[in-house]
Amino acid sequence: MSNQRALAALEILELAGNAQALRSQNDPFFLTITLSNLLQSRRSTLAAVIGAASLAEGDRAGASAICRACLETLEKGHRAGKNFIDGLLPDFVPVAVAGDPPHLSDAMRLMLHERYGFEGGVIGEFDDARKEALARQAPIAAGVTVDNPAWVYPQPLLDFIAGHYATLQAHQSLATGGTRQQAVAATLAATEAAEDMIARVRGFYISASDAGDRTPELKRIGLQPRRLPGEASSGTVPDAPANAVLDTVAKTLTIATMPANANSLRCYRQKVAVAPAPAGPVELCGVSVSTTVSYTQSGPLDAGVGYEVWVVGYDGTDEGSPGNRLAVTG
Repeated sequence: MSNQRALAALEILELAGNAQALRSQNDPFFLTITLSNLLQSRRSTLAAVIGAASLAEGDRAGASAICRACLETLEKGHRAGKNFIDGLLPDFVPVAVAGDPPHLSDAMRLMLHERYGFEGGVIGEFDDARKEALARQAPIAAGVTVDNPAWVYPQPLLDFIAGHYATLQAHQSLATGGTRQQAVAATLAATEAAEDMIARVRGFYISASDAGDRTPELKRIGLQPRRLPGEASSGTVPDAPANAVLDTVAKTLTIATMPANANSLRCYRQKVAVAPAPAGPVELCGVSVSTTVSYTQSGPLDAGVGYEVWVVGYDGTDEGSPGNRLAVTG
């Protein structure tokens, strides 16, 4: 499948996650915790499999290095989680605010350790299989209702573990001799799951106000609100971005600030014309909700081939004028 479809889905999940992070819990468009966690999980998985599919066929060494780095990072996350549980206040410490749930008893601390996979409250040895098992267990344990929500892993730690676990899963097939075809199949499955997630988020937004599917909040997450017959758009499009700075090591473009009226950046690339061959087609090659975007997110550049790369601002419906074009070579 084309990674452009996957990138389009990833962009919407990124925008929805970014909007969620900026909302308060009393905002009618604030997603439920279950829906928000699922959105982040599918975003992490999709980003990971896009990266895996961009590896050259048979690049086992590159995939193996990524898997090893993920496993080492997961161990750090698990140790941080164990330290978090150990650091929760014991119940013999007085409660500071009346009505707060009780502090942690020794029995509850042991129960939490067991739920997260630390049997007997002992951190244990970290072989590769256990690092994966603990990563699978973390969101399950965090989803179990406890007396005090502060007793479960903080969301940033859960996102950290989920992201590296998704990356590990996406690259394991290639690392153990899998093919590019399998990576592409994984991307298709993750894209379809992401599109299902987008449909659920869209449904939530539509039900959040009387505006229904005409709510402008849809545009904030990259979806088109319905317009009545004869109703025109506002005509406002993102400004052109400031000149981008090229990083050929990281393979990214960076601008100082997000263009006015833009929610995200899109990066495009085009093979330069080499007589007698004309210039190649324009390709969407990266999306980002920050001011840095990759020009190889959709896949690597062809070796030895010259390209031009540039960014545009995107508001969920319309693109602005393109920024400066920069020359790179694969």
